[in-house]
Amino acid sequence: MKTLHLSQLNLELDNLTDPKKGDLSLDGQIYLNDNGEAARWRGKVQGSAAMRYVEQERRLHIADIKVALTQEGASDAGLKVSNTQLQITGNLNYGWDPLRLAGGDLKLTGSANRAGQLWKTTLDVPEIQLTENALALNRLQFDIEMQDKDAKFSASATVPTLSGAQRHFLQSNAAKISVKFNSPEQNLDVVFSTPLAIERGNLTRLSNYRLTGSYTNRSLPRGAIRLDLTGKGDIDLHNELINLDSNGTLDYEPLHAQIGMESFVDPQFRINMSLAKFDLTPYLPAVAAGAKKSAQNNKFDLWWLEKFNAIGSIKIGELVLNNLHVDDLDLTLIARKNRLVLDPLSATLYEGQLAGRVEINSTQAVPFFRVEQTLSNMNINTLLTDTLDTSRFEGRSNLTIDVTAKGQNLADLRKSANGKIKASLKEGAIRGIDISGLLSSASQQIKLMNGEVSKTDHSNGKNQFF
Repeated sequence: MKTLHLSQLNLELDNLTDPKKGDLSLDGQIYLNDNGEAARWRGKVQGSAAMRYVEQERRLHIADIKVALTQEGASDAGLKVSNTQLQITGNLNYGWDPLRLAGGDLKLTGSANRAGQLWKTTLDVPEIQLTENALALNRLQFDIEMQDKDAKFSASATVPTLSGAQRHFLQSNAAKISVKFNSPEQNLDVVFSTPLAIERGNLTRLSNYRLTGSYTNRSLPRGAIRLDLTGKGDIDLHNELINLDSNGTLDYEPLHAQIGMESFVDPQFRINMSLAKFDLTPYLPAVAAGAKKSAQNNKFDLWWLEKFNAIGSIKIGELVLNNLHVDDLDLTLIARKNRLVLDPLSATLYEGQLAGRVEINSTQAVPFFRVEQTLSNMNINTLLTDTLDTSRFEGRSNLTIDVTAKGQNLADLRKSANGKIKASLKEGAIRGIDISGLLSSASQQIKLMNGEVSKTDHSNGKNQFF
């Protein structure tokens, strides 16, 4: 358990009996450790304030509070914190006999570098009300921002009143939290409207939130995916944990999602998601006429694998990519350190059953791909009608694939592909060509050569094979 300690604290109180000249000053050392072990972080604290005692009101005013905390040296490798600075300003009012806090205002601002990220935070409490049994923080505003070399995260919370009658427990019936994440690759912009409760100072419970907003992605450049969700969740600042359980719509389709995140520096996600339908077509890059050939040499855009660390499952009732339809998609995913494994992966593909696994590994300079799939009893007529706009073929197909390939683009994959592919077609036919009819008409062709004018048309026939 991490514990914060003060040591070598010097506190001076001067002229307390003078209502105009009284003042307070303090300085000392502060450090953080685990169960008495060596300090993981050290800092210095200095402060001052004016002391004003009004005998008629039996009140003590601590005015113009200025407290500064500055990190000394480097933290241990586990915390990865440097250049920490914290300032507290404000005023506090105390009732006399017994001496107890009766109200005031405080503002806290801080900054720190952590693992290459610059963090800034501001907490403004312009009105503190305290009675014998209850505490209320009015018009509270909290802002936090993280900036690294490529991305920026910010969150802002507005709380009209945060109050409580129990120790270590504060709650609000109405809070608004705005969250934004911006990078060259993706952008998230959402707003939570929610009651909230704060327990033990670092655990925030969102009991019934409404989340609205949008998400954009470089790989899906043609619009923002809309989010409209309700649910409940927890934010544990001490252990760096976030858990959200949501129901609502993604891109206007029904969604249930359980999202967990651990670590603010190196996020690890737990994902369980069930979505009725997702049509990616409106968001995919536009394909110009004649672009198929050039697309073979376009480099794969695998940026999303670099920092995507996750485990979980995803179910999609219907997935649409241009004219391709995949139903009942069900997959388990593990993503870690530029490697993604979907195992197992199953789906219904044009009445056929697909089962197997897919692996993408970009830990090396040249990405590696492996596909192991078995497809049973697929309707090729429906598939080819959707994808190639032709209905000349019909039948049921079975396909077994175990293929590996390396490359930066599709052309490289075609050259390096290695493995086994086994395909079979049953109950099939090719419309427009009647091979058996052509063979049986040989005698008529001979008659034509002898000058006869009758001719048989086979263009509307079909060749069957089993």
